[in-house]
Amino acid sequence: MTTLKELASILDLAPSTISKSLNNSPEISDCTKLKVKEAAKEFGYIPNNAARSLKLKRTKCIGVIIPNVTDAFFGKVLHGIEEEARKHNYTIMVSFSNNSHRLENNHLQNFMNFCVDGVLISFSTETQRQKNYKHLNNLESSQMPLVMFDRVLENSVFSSVTIDDLEGAYNATTHLIKTGCKKIAFVSPIAETSVGKNRKHGYLDALQSHGYSSQPICIEFNSYDDFKPMLKEAMKSNDIDAFIAADELSAICTLNTVQQWGYQVPNQISIVGFTNGVMGQCSNPPLTMVSQNAEKMGKETVKSFIKAMEKPNLVRIQHKVIKTELVLRDSTRPLL
Repeated sequence: MTTLKELASILDLAPSTISKSLNNSPEISDCTKLKVKEAAKEFGYIPNNAARSLKLKRTKCIGVIIPNVTDAFFGKVLHGIEEEARKHNYTIMVSFSNNSHRLENNHLQNFMNFCVDGVLISFSTETQRQKNYKHLNNLESSQMPLVMFDRVLENSVFSSVTIDDLEGAYNATTHLIKTGCKKIAFVSPIAETSVGKNRKHGYLDALQSHGYSSQPICIEFNSYDDFKPMLKEAMKSNDIDAFIAADELSAICTLNTVQQWGYQVPNQISIVGFTNGVMGQCSNPPLTMVSQNAEKMGKETVKSFIKAMEKPNLVRIQHKVIKTELVLRDSTRPLL
């Protein structure tokens, strides 16, 4: 590869002129910029980003930590993050915690060692179950920007971007009630996360505000090995005619299982889920879903980070809440 000094020697220009030309400095004429860029391409000159980072004290790289790679929701969030980051000339470095606190801590430390400009994080199930956030102390003391999204720590010193999960679950449960459902159950594999807790609260609030006196039916599990036995027991003990599931996969599993057992959806059992991904749209019947606007969440998370980077002394902690939307499909009955 040709170095900056070699390119300067070839063109008989100062190294500073080469650097400014490649960075589109207004101090350099358009003619010189074009000449330098064509020569850089011809002789294979590649800018030394490490040296540039040392000079600017920025790497133009954002670390992103998400709980898992299998959830379609996080895939959409990542798409929004990457798209918005690219607009601001940032690249992203993505790590998966696999819902492990230990891995999450390791990834966070690695990002600090790599000197990323900041971190965007959605906490692992294990972190939220243990309520162990000590690994954030180093970030706080180093003043490295961190923005939480989706799964967050309430009342934190860091900014956050969340979905209005409580309102989304409340509206979904209310819709089921208005279609005539009498025994609505809540299914959740994410009960120990901030997201799962808020959705459960929304479900409970809706039942209470509509005068439901019977006991709520909550089917909460950590492993899908336990799902069918728990679902079977709940249906045996209760005349369930509707489910609201806390995420997309649990909604799909509920739909498939009750249909395998001979129930008709939605004539006998209505089902609502969260996320509004491809699986829910392509299920049979297509699932009514609470749309979480995942890509918007990703973009808003980057915007919060950019503000913190550009105006660290002026930007206060921001907590953005994105509204949900109930997308009606064929897994729920029409309104009475």
